Amino acid sequence: MRSRDRVIQLAALTALIVCMVSSTVLSRSLTAEAGRAQLVYTDTVQEGDPPEVALGIAMGAFRGLFVNYLWIRANKLKQDGKFYEAIQLSEAITRLQPRFPRVWGFHAWNLAYNISVACHTVDERWNWVNAGIHLLQNEAIPRNPNDVILHKELAWIYFHKIQGFADDANRYYKRKIAEEWTIVLGTPPMTDEVDRDEAVARMVEFLQPVADAPNTLDEVYRREIADAAGNAKPGESAPTESVVKALVERIEKEAGLKLDQDLLRQVEVEKALSGAWYMHGAATMPKSITATGLAGSTRNPQLKALMDDDRYKDAWERLLPFVRKRVLVDDYNMEPARMIRYTKQYGPFDWRHACSHSVYWSVRGIEEGYDRIAIDTYKTLNTDRVTLHSMQELFRTGSIQYDLVTGEYMAFSSLGWLDTYRQVLEENIRGRHYLADDPDRAYRTTSAGLENLIRDAIVAYYRRGDIASAVKWKQYLEDGVGTWLNSNDDAKINELRDLSIDEFYEKQLRDRASIPQVAEFEVEGSLMQAFRALLLRNDIERFNKEFRYAAAVHKLYFEKQNSQTFIDQNTRMEAMPRNFNEMVAVVFFKLMFERDAGPYNAAAIFQRAPLLIQQWTYDRVRYFTLSQGMLTPEEFDQLFPEPANMESMRETIRAEVEAELKRRQMLQGTIEQQ
Repeated sequence: MRSRDRVIQLAALTALIVCMVSSTVLSRSLTAEAGRAQLVYTDTVQEGDPPEVALGIAMGAFRGLFVNYLWIRANKLKQDGKFYEAIQLSEAITRLQPRFPRVWGFHAWNLAYNISVACHTVDERWNWVNAGIHLLQNEAIPRNPNDVILHKELAWIYFHKIQGFADDANRYYKRKIAEEWTIVLGTPPMTDEVDRDEAVARMVEFLQPVADAPNTLDEVYRREIADAAGNAKPGESAPTESVVKALVERIEKEAGLKLDQDLLRQVEVEKALSGAWYMHGAATMPKSITATGLAGSTRNPQLKALMDDDRYKDAWERLLPFVRKRVLVDDYNMEPARMIRYTKQYGPFDWRHACSHSVYWSVRGIEEGYDRIAIDTYKTLNTDRVTLHSMQELFRTGSIQYDLVTGEYMAFSSLGWLDTYRQVLEENIRGRHYLADDPDRAYRTTSAGLENLIRDAIVAYYRRGDIASAVKWKQYLEDGVGTWLNSNDDAKINELRDLSIDEFYEKQLRDRASIPQVAEFEVEGSLMQAFRALLLRNDIERFNKEFRYAAAVHKLYFEKQNSQTFIDQNTRMEAMPRNFNEMVAVVFFKLMFERDAGPYNAAAIFQRAPLLIQQWTYDRVRYFTLSQGMLTPEEFDQLFPEPANMESMRETIRAEVEAELKRRQMLQGTIEQQ
């Protein structure tokens, strides 16, 4: 018996020793991983920390109770309108318990909503909104990577605060997002009015070099040398020095720039200024542009010289995707491979649009959240709703025209997102029981969302002259009466079925004409119809009728929505350009290249247009065709003869550009009012 007990004791001792050794080994790796993932509690006080941090650390095991007290106090301060004090307390809580998701969301909401609206300039407001985004994107989510609510809160700021109309400064936010992502990724390819699969392929091709870029600079050098060696002809010695490395050294030494977002900003500014369509033929640039470049940034002639040096052409093509990748990963906590996957899954996201980001973060939150053992249905329901609402907005405003120099921002409908929205909604209803509408309920929100979007789509297709698509979607509504309509009222069902497509359009327009995107559908569609009547059928009477109608709707819309505020001199509900001539130019430009029409078809359309429209669009077309490599300068001059009196038109356009730049700079306080 004693011998048996001794064996058991020795076995237990051996097991204990093995466990202790294993624990020591595993604890080191787990501690290191927790540190890398920023999942550890703070145990040191840093300079500038509020006193609550030191007190919480000193309380040791009672820290949790102390954090609860701070949380209650922070909520009380918020209710009393003391937002700055609430922020200070929430910072203390996140330092003491970084794995407390609710306080991160509370903190970000205060920044993006409560404090931002207390500011009196658009620039100040944007800084606070951006601070809320940065807090969630770069601090909260990395510390709580599978928390659905934090992802939903971030997606909501992009969708509601930036892309919505509720904030008086929303137009400024939209321009800042477009500016930021033009700098981070460059100007994306045109995908409007082309086949969806082709549009997706173009966007994937645009993002692929960034996703494929090496993760380190040394790897960039090694890959360049390996590629050069592989391309060397027989008898040639393989290169051993990296041209990219030489370029990096000159960028840092001569241009004074690091490999970060500042470099990307300067590169994109130089591209925009050298290729700006309104600068063609100018002897000198407008003073405001020459002096400040973009958003107050001074131009960098040393960098421009390196960009123009043919010896570094291949080096730039290798370096810029690497820098863009590091900025995406390090500054935005975003994954290029995931961006490509979502593009293939959903559609051609334009990352200059806030709702592309809201879809990214809401879908990411659902995917990461399902890795948890338990997930709250309520959380996933609201996150899925943000995804669906964002796709609706991409349908209405997903086609962006943006000028990096002037800040000119225009958003047009991108009708291909309608089918994506419908497919995602139907897939989610099948896969997520909480989205399946109860047919016995009097009002069903998912049904209402799809129904309203389809009704708007019918108006858009009808106005563009695509009657077949308008009829198809009306038929879809009729066939889905039992599923999508929020009523079993026979009168409503009969009305839908009995109305002709013309009558349906007229009724829908009366019911929803005050909605910004519906007004934009009308103006854009009427101009498209006017141009087609004139250019395809030489129907001058129809052209004049449609053109006058577009101008009247445009004028009426801005008269009704002319609610300028002290915070931003742009109309809050400005869904299209205030300058009608600019709207005409952009729509005509879109018509020339719709459905991926080549430069020869575009030239045929251009040459049949009235002189004034040719003048408005000539330099824009020239820059686009040359920058996209469609034509050589000689081919362009042959296909697109320069309209008469272009110098006078350029002077007018340049004066408008300079006046707009000066107005915005004065509003932002960047120059003194003269």
